[in-house]
Amino acid sequence: MNQVVEPGGIDLDLVVITLGVAGGKVNWGTIGLTPQAKMKVARTAPIDVSGFGPVSAAGLAEGSFLVNGRHLHPGGDPTQTYRIDVVARRVQGMAGGKANLVRIEDGKPAGPARLAAGRGGCAKGGGEARGPDSFPLWRSDIDTGAWWVPVEGFKPVAAGEHPRLLFRKDDLPAIRERARTPQGQAIVKRLRATLGNDGEAVPTRFNPTPPHNHNKSPELPMGTFTTWHAAGFGMLYQLTGEKKYADLSRQCVELMLEGKMDIDNRYAWWKPGTDLRCGSVLAAMAYAYDLCYEAWQEDFRTKIALEMQNFDKVTASAEESAAAKQQPPKRTDIKALAGRTGYPPGSNHYGSLIGGTGVAMLAIRGDAGVDDAFVAERLAEIESNIPRMLELGFGDAGFYAEGLPPSRLSSNGGFLELLYALRNAAGRDYVNAPRRNAAWITLRWIMHMGGEGFASQPSRGIYGDDSFYARDNMLSHSGDFVFGFGSIPAKYRRALLWTHSTFVAPGER
Repeated sequence: MNQVVEPGGIDLDLVVITLGVAGGKVNWGTIGLTPQAKMKVARTAPIDVSGFGPVSAAGLAEGSFLVNGRHLHPGGDPTQTYRIDVVARRVQGMAGGKANLVRIEDGKPAGPARLAAGRGGCAKGGGEARGPDSFPLWRSDIDTGAWWVPVEGFKPVAAGEHPRLLFRKDDLPAIRERARTPQGQAIVKRLRATLGNDGEAVPTRFNPTPPHNHNKSPELPMGTFTTWHAAGFGMLYQLTGEKKYADLSRQCVELMLEGKMDIDNRYAWWKPGTDLRCGSVLAAMAYAYDLCYEAWQEDFRTKIALEMQNFDKVTASAEESAAAKQQPPKRTDIKALAGRTGYPPGSNHYGSLIGGTGVAMLAIRGDAGVDDAFVAERLAEIESNIPRMLELGFGDAGFYAEGLPPSRLSSNGGFLELLYALRNAAGRDYVNAPRRNAAWITLRWIMHMGGEGFASQPSRGIYGDDSFYARDNMLSHSGDFVFGFGSIPAKYRRALLWTHSTFVAPGER
């Protein structure tokens, strides 16, 4: 059953209610969630069917049962009680019905009911009464564990305080010290090589390929302009304290605004390939803004903050689709990206949609010129969708609904970045929470990685292959370990390092 939302409300999952009917009565029932009707329910929980009356000869079943908020939304409050009033009807091999979802306080309805309605199917047999041991192992009650825990010793971010996404100002002395170690020097050397010109000048080589949702770019050398150059120069500014790098970052941001293409023609700020690319480019802009905030002029940083807040683009795919249909193109803005795209959390699009958008909103929250109410609303919506991603997308052990190959864009395109930023900028730690779904987005590679001379993964999924790093400079096939080492409990980092050293590093030499 589709949960009916108010116009403009964010996407919600379908409630799937199954009733076992035999002998003219409802003998058992289950409830579960799915983001799309075509996707199977991953986990179902038994319900108390004693509130159902006799089933009529016409196949009408009516009744009520109680659940908690976690039954209706992966991030729902498990301490809240809801009554579900069901009217279900069977017509030959089809079933349909509606349900009113009512929050209960002190035994009484609290607030308006939400309607859910839809249709399903019927099967003969199995409707007889069942004992508690007759359900499969995974049909257990909903896990009510917390999705995040407070970061110990967290200090709230003050208005205008930066950096805040990757680290806080108090962390900077230790980071600069680590940058002077042999390993740190190697990382900085690689950053400079990636930027080109040893990190001392803005790139002069650009991708001439027009925007598109598929990478049609030619092979281009390292140092070609990217949407992430501004962030890279921002990191050099933080490591050195030299304002010339913040100025190089500003110049790269201006090139983004002027319409310069990324090395991958799907990731241009002015016209992303499609909605899922929007989150990634928002995060790239957010890092540059966050890292260079103190060095940029006030009018310029306010301009960039509003560029992110008021993000509103016609993507290349929307433009192409509109031309084919001879109609105006659809626009994509922050409200859409926060949870109104219609994509399910099991889609490779989803992590980028909410992830990079959340990073951008965290970057500008509380800053001068920003609409704080708008930003707070979007962050609340985005964070309400994180449990959907963890429960219905990645699941308990990181496998992902679409399979391993498609999952990597969802995790690396912004979602892991969002979890990392929430820890630093909001004091919420999803990685070390009782629910370990977030940690397993990266921990899975310890279990799945293989290959000799190159890194490979099991090609289990709706598309993709077994190649872990398929093409240089391709965002869709990179980034698993960059944020991965910071996205698992510390005690597992040596195991992840072994995986990287054994399967990934040899292919990079």
